[in-house]
Amino acid sequence: MSPRRDPKRGTPTGQTLGEGILAAIRRAIERTTETSKALPLPGEGEERPCRNWLRSNLLVPVLGWPEDRVRIGESFDILLLDEHDKEALTIEAKAPFHKATGQERADFT
Repeated sequence: MSPRRDPKRGTPTGQTLGEGILAAIRRAIERTTETSKALPLPGEGEERPCRNWLRSNLLVPVLGWPEDRVRIGESFDILLLDEHDKEALTIEAKAPFHKATGQERADFT
């Protein structure tokens, strides 16, 4: 039986927001690796499914970002739009356990 969920945040009742965020990220990583093992696609890494699991496990249910304001793409990975459809935040997603290179860090800091 699933725990009762906080209707405002989508996190299990009694869980802090921080705990909910960490649990959602862990679940997104688990789902990404499970999906990639179950259905390996030639030339396809784990980054694309990871972006989608972050959206469906963290951004919308836990952080409450409106689903219609989340864009998933290749060059910007995850783009969160504000109420005026302007860029509010860009998330550069990598496959779970990917170690960022110095150049990747420089590009996104």
